[in-house]
Amino acid sequence: MKVSAGVKKVGKWLLLLVVGWAIALGVQVVSEAAMPQPSQTQGSPPMVSVASGQRLYQNGRIEAALQIWQQVAARLDSSEKDQQAQVQGYLALAYHKLGQWEPAEDALLQALAIAQKPPVNQQILAKIYNIAGEINYNRGDYQGALDRWEAAAKTYTLAEDRVGEIGAQINQGKALQALGMYRRAQEILEKVRSPIENLSDRELQVAAWLNLGNTLRLTGNLEPSKEVLAKARTVAYQNNMNAQTQAAWLGLGNTMRAELTRQLSRSSSSVNNNFPQLENRQVQQVLIAYQQAVESCSPQKQSRDCPLWLQAQLNRLEVLLLLERTSSAVALLPTIQEHVAALPIASTGVYARIQLAEYINRLRAMDSQLQDLPNMRETAEILAVAVQQARQLGDRRAQSYALGRLAHLYEEKQQYSEARLLTEEALALASQVVGEDIAYQWEWQLGRIWQQLEKTERAIAAYREAVRTLNDLRGELVATNQDVQFSFRDRVEPVYRQLVDLLLRPENHPTQAELREALDTIESLQLAELDNFFREACLEVRPQKIDSVDPEAAVIYPIILPQRLEVVVSIPGQPLQHFATPIAAAEAEQTINRMRQSLRPNSFRSDREPVAREIYDWLVRPVEADLQQNQVQTLVFVLDGALRNIPMAALYDGQQYLLEKYAIALTPGLQLLVADAQTQVDARAIAAGISESTQGFSPLPAVEREISEISQQVSARTLLNRGFTKASLQKSIQENPSPIVHLATHGQFSSEPEQTFILTWEEKIQAKELEALLRSRFQPDTPPIDLLVLSACETAAGDKYAALGLAGLAVRSGARSTAATLWSVQDDSTARLMNKFYQELSQNQIAKAEALRRAQLFLMEEISHPFYWAPFVLVGNWL
Repeated sequence: MKVSAGVKKVGKWLLLLVVGWAIALGVQVVSEAAMPQPSQTQGSPPMVSVASGQRLYQNGRIEAALQIWQQVAARLDSSEKDQQAQVQGYLALAYHKLGQWEPAEDALLQALAIAQKPPVNQQILAKIYNIAGEINYNRGDYQGALDRWEAAAKTYTLAEDRVGEIGAQINQGKALQALGMYRRAQEILEKVRSPIENLSDRELQVAAWLNLGNTLRLTGNLEPSKEVLAKARTVAYQNNMNAQTQAAWLGLGNTMRAELTRQLSRSSSSVNNNFPQLENRQVQQVLIAYQQAVESCSPQKQSRDCPLWLQAQLNRLEVLLLLERTSSAVALLPTIQEHVAALPIASTGVYARIQLAEYINRLRAMDSQLQDLPNMRETAEILAVAVQQARQLGDRRAQSYALGRLAHLYEEKQQYSEARLLTEEALALASQVVGEDIAYQWEWQLGRIWQQLEKTERAIAAYREAVRTLNDLRGELVATNQDVQFSFRDRVEPVYRQLVDLLLRPENHPTQAELREALDTIESLQLAELDNFFREACLEVRPQKIDSVDPEAAVIYPIILPQRLEVVVSIPGQPLQHFATPIAAAEAEQTINRMRQSLRPNSFRSDREPVAREIYDWLVRPVEADLQQNQVQTLVFVLDGALRNIPMAALYDGQQYLLEKYAIALTPGLQLLVADAQTQVDARAIAAGISESTQGFSPLPAVEREISEISQQVSARTLLNRGFTKASLQKSIQENPSPIVHLATHGQFSSEPEQTFILTWEEKIQAKELEALLRSRFQPDTPPIDLLVLSACETAAGDKYAALGLAGLAVRSGARSTAATLWSVQDDSTARLMNKFYQELSQNQIAKAEALRRAQLFLMEEISHPFYWAPFVLVGNWL
């Protein structure tokens, strides 16, 4: 079926408009870009009615648009099948935007039923599939969204609409990313780049590039995002497309800022507090991009022809705040305030007011003495207008958000009664629109308010609801918006920690039930961190009791809180114990970092022992007697924060290292433990390594010896140097279901999955690729890998959360246990330790943690410095 030139022209206009609008708001560019376009036919209602609804919708006046489309739908009769399907598609999208899920679903089902009646208009059906995909996606049904967008792409092909097909494929990439199918997502997004290059219509080409560039950013592919958006900017500028040039500059600014935020997330607990530390050149590029977006339109056209002008100014203002350039930010405020005040009543205006109030509030918090800054009453009035306009629009989600932010203003003014009432109203509205992503914020806020009102039980109840909501959401926050991933420690992590803080306050004398709840909460936080690391939520959770796993093992949970370090200890057959050290989180982190530094190879005992003893006193000394009395043989640590970056083996009691007394293992939590261990070691392995220099990495001469000696201890298929490639490793894993996979090669653990990798001869295998590769052999009758060994990896320098990459890789590899190193050790000593480790495993049939302990003690006798023997850790099942 040929698509008429008129339909293509209208579709192009809407694609350009909506792509720009979505970029401005920082939202996903999905099926709105292919919203059904009514065509004028004899007997249809006047086009002006439908077109008026379109204009209202694009301006954020969703309720008004909905009313117009309802009137149009009421006037159509059964003979106007195509128009009925189109308008029902509009209604579904409008209801969906307003959070009215049931009417949206009803309208969508009607639209699909009508559109599928013969004769089928493929163009209309494809656009309705696209809308259906968006609705599925925004409700967290990513598989449903993928199915609908695949149907849309096929139907666009039948309609010979190449542009529509490209848009649907871009949407598929987003859904695949949300499902954790990163390779397929990357493949499909790369596949559409070539067809976009070949489009002859420059406006459509630029619109498609803008769509793709923003999708790449939202899926975490920042470098390709910059490349695509730069192309869009160049072509748009060369063809005098001012609005598209502006959209490209704004998209580039957003992507470059995401790069900076990602960089900060590796080294800082709070992005906002450390933005000024970035290189000035990098920051300047972001400001230039936003400034170019501002200057792409003349002042006279800012409101009418350049809808992104205000968003560019707001984004520019936020960067100035992050840089703590308060004087520049204050100077920019009047212009923004003037344009915000002149905005028509629309959802976009509501959110612009909320943003403006937020930034004013942050400026005031930075410097209460700033001149020419709206006072708190004036800021509250801005939010009150946002609430009123959201109510007029019938946009309950926007109303909830505005009320919640207004409540936060009252919270900061310590007017807790008013703050509570407004927060409860915002929460009620969020529940009406299935807005869990904002509901948890108000539940958290309510918990803080009740705490200030000294209503501890109510505060705990509110925090519980917030944690429950976050656990229900799991990966949705990170799957749909990568910016959330990099602000996890500001927006999500504190909710869990503050609940634990309340549950474990010594003055409250926590009960066993409260201690258990605290452990469950901290394990949920560990799970959320791993979801956040991989940007998906598909880790299998199996609650375990330590007694059933190992009656001779104790689990130690250190929990870093703002003003104290809590430790909860679980010993089989005994009540939970807890004790606390009064120390600020920042001071605790400094001590932990000092221990890490003290383990460098040229350090002295006088550097190492005092700090190792101090941390021993925090974590172990209070339960020493109980551990001995209960004949505990293994200590399992569920480590928190910076503690993950130091080896527990090197803790010192004043006479002995902890390793000399106990076997030691790490786990992100008993919920993630693969409890069924092998009863005896199956002495078969795949042993791969690189001893020569490749890809700029230094040689590891002793690796050849390491691989050779492992082959003498166990039956091994070996891959060395040029023989160790990604393809050869995958083939070996698929053809040889060996229980042990040993990789002796350079590697790195990082807080970013893209920077967590192992080196093969030809390329790096990233964490997600390694997971897929290790799991590629899994069949119903094939047991999982029992032991994965990474003998030459290290945590990324300067990345305080790097050990998260080790935990993430260990959990997601599918292996029962993972042995790895926290830092790169001299390869000759590593070879000796590994030889002893496999000797103990194969000859003595002992638990893996004990085998590693004996190997470390063996090396300790040769080289006493803990730099050489301490960094080897076992993650997962220790049996």
